Amino acid sequence: MVGLIYFIIFFVSAVFELKNSYANSFVLFTVSAVFLKGAITKKEGYYLAGSILGLAFGVLMLLSTVASYADTFFGGRANVSYGIVGISTLPYLLIVRKKLSA
Repeated sequence: MVGLIYFIIFFVSAVFELKNSYANSFVLFTVSAVFLKGAITKKEGYYLAGSILGLAFGVLMLLSTVASYADTFFGGRANVSYGIVGISTLPYLLIVRKKLSA
């Protein structure tokens, strides 16, 4: 069930991200595919991999957004990516890690 929820979140984010960046939306589509594969096969390993990928991409997009806002002080324009949604996988990553280590 959790895999389907994250699949929907990342898939919708990827569709919205298509307007801004094809590369970012490709990464979001890939993460959503990993969660879908985990939901179909019902294996926790796919959820763990999707959470790690999503979190890494979310942190990268958060740093990119901070740099983009810093650039606005010098006359640039701010770009916000929907990839920040990847940070939402952190709580689930910690839950899965605790279950796998027990």
